[in-house]
Amino acid sequence: MAKDASRGVRTQKIERIAGLFRLLGDTSRSALLTLLGKQSQGLYVHEVATALGLTHSAASHQLGTLEANDMVKGFREGQLVRYKLAGSTASRRAMRLLRAAERQ
Repeated sequence: MAKDASRGVRTQKIERIAGLFRLLGDTSRSALLTLLGKQSQGLYVHEVATALGLTHSAASHQLGTLEANDMVKGFREGQLVRYKLAGSTASRRAMRLLRAAERQ
């Protein structure tokens, strides 16, 4: 029983790691996270779109995907939403991986 339980825990960890790599495997999302990592005050969707050369719709979609995966957090400011990196374990791990990749 204990062996089966530990195998299940390992499988869950591997699935989380694979999910993180799937998120980072999209160049727009990796670039977006890197950009937000350098902007402590956060950015609006139109600023992300301009900085990364994306359409407003594409930037919004990628931000939504990252928010759904606890990587970024949106803060409403009137009619606009400012996005910042989330303080989650997932976002910290992602940023460590991205910084390590930049050093290569």
